[in-house]
Amino acid sequence: MNDEGELEARVEALEAEAVNMKKKLRIAEVRAEFRDIRIEFREGRAEVRELRIEVNGLRGEVGDLRGDVRELRSDVRADYERNLRLHNATRADIADIRAEQARFGEGLQALGVEVRTKFDTLAAGQQQIVGLLDRLIDDRDD
Repeated sequence: MNDEGELEARVEALEAEAVNMKKKLRIAEVRAEFRDIRIEFREGRAEVRELRIEVNGLRGEVGDLRGDVRELRSDVRADYERNLRLHNATRADIADIRAEQARFGEGLQALGVEVRTKFDTLAAGQQQIVGLLDRLIDDRDD
């Protein structure tokens, strides 16, 4: 039984050593994973630094774009106000032209009445002349 006891002790020692080896293996695996995580963390930090630089650059560009947009808004507002003033001035000019056209039309109508009156007076005068000429001709024939 001695051999059996020794064998049992050896098996237990081997099992204990296997458990110990599994623990050491697990510790080595965890350390390797931790090393990999550290490397990834460092790489991530480097990427974050690069991203910060890019973000700061983009912030500058966005600031420039905001300035450009403000300037564009100001230009558009100025153009709109100028166009509005021109539009209002054009409306006023058109209203003045319409009023002048109405006055011209009234003057033209008055002139037409005056011309018709003068033509009527002229026709009456010509009719008198024709009457006088007829009397002269009749008086001469007699």
